[in-house]
Amino acid sequence: MSRCGEEASGRLYGGSVLALSVAAVNVMIGFGLFMPFLPYYATLLGATLGIQVGAIASGFMLTRGLAVTPFGRLSDKIGRRPIIALGLLIYAGSTLPFPFATDWTHLLIFRAMQGVGAGMFWPAATALIADSVLPGQRGRALGFFNTWVMVGIVLGPALGGAIQFYGFEVLGLSEIDSYRIPFYFGGIFSAVSSVIAFIFIKEGSRRVASHSSTRGLGIAKPFKKTFRTLLAVRFANGFALIFIQPVLAFYFRDVLGLERTDAVLWLAASFFVSGLAGAAVQLPAGNLADRGGRKKLMLIGVLAASVATILIPLAGGVLIIVALMGLRAAFMGLYQPSSLSIQEDIMPRNIRGKLTGVTEAFWNMGAISGPLFGFFLYDYFDKAFPFYASAMIFAASIIAFTVWGKDPKVEESEL
Repeated sequence: MSRCGEEASGRLYGGSVLALSVAAVNVMIGFGLFMPFLPYYATLLGATLGIQVGAIASGFMLTRGLAVTPFGRLSDKIGRRPIIALGLLIYAGSTLPFPFATDWTHLLIFRAMQGVGAGMFWPAATALIADSVLPGQRGRALGFFNTWVMVGIVLGPALGGAIQFYGFEVLGLSEIDSYRIPFYFGGIFSAVSSVIAFIFIKEGSRRVASHSSTRGLGIAKPFKKTFRTLLAVRFANGFALIFIQPVLAFYFRDVLGLERTDAVLWLAASFFVSGLAGAAVQLPAGNLADRGGRKKLMLIGVLAASVATILIPLAGGVLIIVALMGLRAAFMGLYQPSSLSIQEDIMPRNIRGKLTGVTEAFWNMGAISGPLFGFFLYDYFDKAFPFYASAMIFAASIIAFTVWGKDPKVEESEL
């Protein structure tokens, strides 16, 4: 057993998992600070169509998708910690120029730069958590980590909305200047995350992947079909998750008739409720995942979340939509630890960074196509269609995984 495994057997949440979780909550606060108003900031800088705002979201996902696999592979060779710390530093550095943008295309460029940093952080972070705990404990460890991620999602939009409101209503700034202030805070939070990661993350001994072992995917034969169907699920997850929130910003304005400043507060409320619901579910969902029945948990979570998504455009008011977003996030929280723990269990440890990067790349392909397709439906067909498409694609993928995927036993992990 590796040193890392020995430490993991003694305690579930080692120092590296805790340090990663604290770093993640900081970076998610920084990420969430500007999410409620980024679509409106883009329109004030000249974006006239929803599909242009979708391009900003897709630009982030495109560069993230290009970065995840090579940097995941690099983390197998040189270690997770330097990739994680540098990725967070790049994310911080690319957040600070946002207030100086003078055209919506500048936001596209800055978001693309952020995508590189995010693409370095997430695969290496997920792989490090899987390295740090034993099979049979990964659901709880990943649930613990995701709880902190969701706490950041709770705090970030609420804090960003409060900062924007204070600047606009109390300090008397113009609307566009009030949107610029939270980006400075976002850069600081991300920089702090980088320092935390560099100082406190520790790694055990590493088996470097040989040339022959990295030539193929490296998944054991009994789980090749499981891995392929998981890739489809990851694609659908990215497709379904990313474009709902920017579409919702336009939906509040165009369908519910809210002013931008009011819509920012309601969007912040929806992020807050969603994050709180998702955070509350992660730990118990992780415990359930480690007890078995992970495929069933994934199926229940995704189908229930899809129903909540379909109901959003049928709701008559903003309060009901916020409640539905909370339900959607809670059921997504039920799905996540099971999905990630199965994913990491079927990966050989010595190429886990690379394979985690592959799954992240598929998630990114979905996240790239989602906003563009969603806003295409929104702009040219019906404003309810993006919500229906999100639900149907994700539900179809999880049904396919339930039919063809396999949930490995503890003794089958890391074959």
